[in-house]
Amino acid sequence: MSKSETVAVLLSGTSFYLNLDEHAPARMMIEKGAAVALGSDFNPGSCHIFSLPMILALACLHLKMTPEEALTLNSACALGLGREIGVLHEGYRADITIYDVATLEEIRYNIGWNPVKSVIRNGALVVADKKLYS
Repeated sequence: MSKSETVAVLLSGTSFYLNLDEHAPARMMIEKGAAVALGSDFNPGSCHIFSLPMILALACLHLKMTPEEALTLNSACALGLGREIGVLHEGYRADITIYDVATLEEIRYNIGWNPVKSVIRNGALVVADKKLYS
């Protein structure tokens, strides 16, 4: 996979939700140079987890990914949109999620909460300064 344009989309929530003993070998794949992204697999049968921060936390805990690895351009590339979204760069769509955290590690340590403070979609603010503890 490391020599191709294929992106492995791993479902950290699915293995957790189904209470599987084994999880996708993300750490090995990343170390061998494969592009890895996360998907939610949100559905009532195998993964009824709606929270993307929870999916990221599970990837850090069970798949041994770092928060930086979990939040990559690879997700956009898996959708064939790597030249349009996924990075803050001139010419790319401004799709941005702002987390109310001091460090990315807080997302994986504080499971079950919603750290999203604001959301910008196509350059327009769609969720503004959300109060997390009100």
